[in-house]
Amino acid sequence: MKALFFSILIMCGHFCPAQIHAWFLAAQSHAGSSLFVLDQIPKSSVAAYSLRRLTNTYSGSAIRVRRSSDNTEQDIGFDSDGNLNTSAMLSFAGAGNAYVVTWYDQSGNSRNATQSTTTNQFQIVNAGALITWNSKPYVFSDATDFVQATDPMGGSASEFVAALIIRTSATSNGAFGNASFTLHTGTNRVSTFLPWSDLNIYYDVGGSTGANRITISSQFTNATLYQFSFINSVANNQQAVRKNGTQIGSDATGHTVTTSLLRLSDASPQGVQGYLTEFIFYESTLTTTELQTIENNQIAYYGITP
Repeated sequence: MKALFFSILIMCGHFCPAQIHAWFLAAQSHAGSSLFVLDQIPKSSVAAYSLRRLTNTYSGSAIRVRRSSDNTEQDIGFDSDGNLNTSAMLSFAGAGNAYVVTWYDQSGNSRNATQSTTTNQFQIVNAGALITWNSKPYVFSDATDFVQATDPMGGSASEFVAALIIRTSATSNGAFGNASFTLHTGTNRVSTFLPWSDLNIYYDVGGSTGANRITISSQFTNATLYQFSFINSVANNQQAVRKNGTQIGSDATGHTVTTSLLRLSDASPQGVQGYLTEFIFYESTLTTTELQTIENNQIAYYGITP
């Protein structure tokens, strides 16, 4: 059943989003943990953050949150279906707001992403109401908001894949410049801008000019929910960007890059103004089937129309 289901997902790709979403939700309700996305990939992720449970082997919480009424903190886990325990979240927050102090790493590597500065914490509850899109919970980032974790690539990387979900909002502080994530060491960096202030997508691996940068125009619309994948491979001579399961930009050169800390929504120079819910990182090359499995799973679960 599981193998047949994912074969259907891969064959459909981006041509039957409605069917993918319906099959996914139906199968999820009957298959339980068999559909946790990380369990479908034989390779191990190096960092994974989500407001849903990503693997059957993870038994921790999703996030640690702070409520505005008295600054008390509490861990929030998952319900029996592997979704965020929204009842516990709303009960804890009460009529006020709630903010993310820690976004727990589900990869098993304990690379938890944290933010102790209250003014820079992602928001997840607003005036007693959960922040959602397509009935799924999201955190809201207001450009200066970010969480930071240790480097999942261990200081350098020549092979990596990142898959994420993002929806930008109208500018709340007067400027675009959405760095969805970075692995930063000065200019020798990995940076993903969705989009930058000129509304282009930029993907930098090792630098911001020439062969280190992919520039993509007319592929991002504000206030639209997207699944993005970012690929870098020296072995396969590839640096690529994929949107909703389709490649939209590439360069026939991979780069070995020096990495340092990981930031989700990098506020320097400009973080995400909008909504985030899931980041998955691999320090390895994924096969086409493996990558499509992750993409189709995210597209279906979050109700994205490719």
